[in-house]
Amino acid sequence: SVSRTTSSRTGGALRSEGLLWEYDHFRAEGLPSISNRINPACYAQKKPVTITVEAGEFVLITPITAHLKKFLADSADFSDKSI
Repeated sequence: SVSRTTSSRTGGALRSEGLLWEYDHFRAEGLPSISNRINPACYAQKKPVTITVEAGEFVLITPITAHLKKFLADSADFSDKSI
């Protein structure tokens, strides 16, 4: 699931690859994506899912066993987070 962290129920811009319901299906108001899933073809091929924040701030809610990589656009640094 993806949630906005701004005080507004609208705004921000996201892009995704590898989800069952990609960013063009995300809601323009409220929670952009609730209970989204990895695309079965992407999962079968063991391809990563990417969610890119192009504007605004969001919270990404993942399963407790997710392995996340964070890339900050203003730096060339990746950081791995296993949760």
